Amino acid sequence: MNFMIFLSRPQMLATAKGNLWIHYTNNSMMMWSILFMPLFIGIITFYINFNEHKNNVWRHVYSLPIPKISVYTAKYLISILIVAATMVFFYLINYLSMKMLAAFRPEIPFGKYVITSILPLSFLKVMLASIGIISIQFVVSIIFQNFVLPLGFSVLATLTSAFLLRWENIVYYPYAYPFFAAQDLVKNNGWVFVNPVLFSFVCSIAVTIFGYAIHARMRVK
Repeated sequence: MNFMIFLSRPQMLATAKGNLWIHYTNNSMMMWSILFMPLFIGIITFYINFNEHKNNVWRHVYSLPIPKISVYTAKYLISILIVAATMVFFYLINYLSMKMLAAFRPEIPFGKYVITSILPLSFLKVMLASIGIISIQFVVSIIFQNFVLPLGFSVLATLTSAFLLRWENIVYYPYAYPFFAAQDLVKNNGWVFVNPVLFSFVCSIAVTIFGYAIHARMRVK
């Protein structure tokens, strides 16, 4: 979307202040982190547990000589790895789109600025800041067996985050953490463990413990 906008209106980017690589990436990250990323996580975490719910495979899983905590941890880590891989893919797409834009629109002075380590670090921050969301959606996907409730919860939480961005206490709302981590890109802060990331870790620990407590007590009919 960013690519098409700036391709048709290059003056919007050419006249922007500061590092154009950062400006372009920031536009992409803001939209992704506040809207698409939470919804994507909601879908991914549901499908991680979908097969067990659909085919009632939990009965078979629980009968295996494998601790429940191992099953829970494995599925949880798979969710994180999928989101991490998606962020790597998103970074590559963002980088290639900037290179293509620089080639198609030479009037945009990308060459005046250097691509610093700030860009990959910003993607890492957003990914780490999303761990709280992953934990919440993972637990929701375990509790509810149908597709509607986990996805509906994700949509509601995402829209709530978007509407309450100006609320003074939004900094404590897990679904806003990736957005605030993305905002840090503009500040050129090279430190990874900013507040949204730390808050996300705390949220993840609390929710993961709660989620496993529920998972350990699950009874399959």
